[in-house]
Amino acid sequence: MFGGDGKPYGDDEPNDTHGWVEVPLDQFLGPADDGCMPKFQVFLNRFKSSSPDWEAFLHDPLRSMLMDPGDLRNVAGGWPDFPGDDDDDPRENVSGGALQAIRDDPRFRISGNFVNQHRKLSKIHAAAIATTSGDGISLTTYKDGDPSHP
Repeated sequence: MFGGDGKPYGDDEPNDTHGWVEVPLDQFLGPADDGCMPKFQVFLNRFKSSSPDWEAFLHDPLRSMLMDPGDLRNVAGGWPDFPGDDDDDPRENVSGGALQAIRDDPRFRISGNFVNQHRKLSKIHAAAIATTSGDGISLTTYKDGDPSHP
C-alpha cells in the first residue's frame, strides 16, 4: 500500500487502507442443482479518504490494483505481475509498454460506479468491491454512509 506507513494524510487521520481480500462465494452460495457455480469472483478493499492509496485508486484503478494486488492474485486465469510502463513513475523500473498490453487484455477491462456519490470524500472511508470474470473487472465504490460523518 502506498500509505502503509501509518502516517496521517490530509485530515490528520492515519492511513488504514486494508488491502484486497477475496470473498469466498462458495461459503455463501452452494452450487445449483446442475452443479453450476457463479463464474465470477468478488474482492473487497477499504480505503482511507485522502490517502495516497485512495488517490491512486481513483486516478488509475488498474495500476493501483497491480501495485498492491493482495488476494487479487487469486483471479481465475491469473493476475499479472506489475510490469511498469513508459512514464516517469519512480516505482516502476520496467519500460516497454507492458502495462498497456495488460490494459488491452479483455480480462482486465474495468468498469465502475459509485454508490453514495453525494457524500463528500473527506474524513471518511470508502469500500471498493471488485467483481472479476472473463469479461473484466467491475468496480463498485461505496463511500461511508454513516450519518455521523459529515
